[in-house]
Amino acid sequence: NDGAGSLCTRFVSSSAGVRMSEHAGVRMRLEQYCPGTAVSVSALCGTPGPVLLPACRQRVSQDGQLRYLGGELPIRQAEADRASQLARRTLSALPFTLGYVGIDMILGSDPSGQDDRVLEVNPRLTTSYVGLRRLAQSNLAEAMLSIAQGNTHSLCFRTGRVQFDSEG
Repeated sequence: NDGAGSLCTRFVSSSAGVRMSEHAGVRMRLEQYCPGTAVSVSALCGTPGPVLLPACRQRVSQDGQLRYLGGELPIRQAEADRASQLARRTLSALPFTLGYVGIDMILGSDPSGQDDRVLEVNPRLTTSYVGLRRLAQSNLAEAMLSIAQGNTHSLCFRTGRVQFDSEG
């Protein structure tokens, strides 16, 4: 319910795991597990409309705790296209948004995107900013402010691969 970086998030495979947490006095939110690839798309939002940044793969622990370990970019083009399409649909469903927005999602196994799901929308800088900043050829913070002020801004990214951990 609270926190960042999948703090206190875990995979529960049976009702016994839920009952055990209830007895420990832990406030919980139970959701269906969505298998697939964890991805984030960040957007710089303002009156010109959102400018989507390259999609990042999120690395998540496979130990049942689902801890956020960091990310990497770029991702394969087909996945990036699906992620960007879902991010645009998500942003269009929200009220007017201003500034930096991070959209976390799961890309399912169906290449059509039928199984893709949005997990959350973060109205703030996210850890992906660190990786995106490394590949940006221009000042990403300057672009965010420019777009938020209603100006257009052209962004270019270097080729190459960037990995970052949960601390940036």
